[in-house]
Amino acid sequence: MNDSQFQLTALRVRAAVSDCIAEVVALNGAARQATSFITPKLTVKATRQRKPDRRDTRTTILVSIGRPNYYEARIIKASLKAGVAFPMKSIYRKEYPAKKRASKK
Repeated sequence: MNDSQFQLTALRVRAAVSDCIAEVVALNGAARQATSFITPKLTVKATRQRKPDRRDTRTTILVSIGRPNYYEARIIKASLKAGVAFPMKSIYRKEYPAKKRASKK
């Protein structure tokens, strides 16, 4: 990887980090994790540390930059097979599971 390619990748990572964090924070607790795919071997993830509730006054977000995990590798493989170009334009979101309703007795 030459110097210009490295700088271009660094700019894409910086933009992806801000996009992922904005995606998690802006949805007011609906999104648990946002993932951006930069290259087939590089992903950026922003993960909310705990589920928000009405008492929250602050939010902790963990940002991970690196190789894709197993689930993300499957998405990349399917995307390459479908002919999607990298970096992917869309950000993949994972949301918190829906609450189960208690059964009345």
